[in-house]
Amino acid sequence: DGDGVLDADEGTEDANGNININFLMFVPAEKAAIPPTVSIEAPSDGSIHPTGGDITISTAADDADGSVAKVTFFAESNGQLSNLGEATSSPFELVWPSVAAGSYTLTAEAEDNDGLVGTAAPVSIVVDSEPPEISVVRGSPGMDAIEVIYNEPVDPTSAGNTANYSIAPALNISAATATGQRVVLS
Repeated sequence: DGDGVLDADEGTEDANGNININFLMFVPAEKAAIPPTVSIEAPSDGSIHPTGGDITISTAADDADGSVAKVTFFAESNGQLSNLGEATSSPFELVWPSVAAGSYTLTAEAEDNDGLVGTAAPVSIVVDSEPPEISVVRGSPGMDAIEVIYNEPVDPTSAGNTANYSIAPALNISAATATGQRVVLS
């Protein structure tokens, strides 16, 4: 029943008439508390953002044996770790305002109702003041795709959005695949 077990042997009587009873008591071990889990859902690892814009950092946080009390957000750049703030209720997210140009590593720590802490895997982002420039544009041999090479890595989310491209005269772009500095339009 979880309350322990008491097992008593036959007792013995000493010379003064005192009865000694030998017993063994088992006490169940306390269940170990489990730390919370947290992961950064947005922004995506490797994403590029404009200088001076706000960046929303969203997390998924859970605690298997209780509740998440808070999530604290951090950014590291050039060896400097900055506490960006915390969220105390779901959804656990934070708006980081007016972010300066630079490369950042974002992390988050979730603390549960037992005081245990879980840490998210880091996410690296770039905040860039200058948009990437097109270095090379070339068509495939069958002209069924166009390759665009930029002077620096591009954000795969925005560079992979076909709505961001138009080719005159009207050429229908059905897919855009971005990897590093390269985007293939087909």
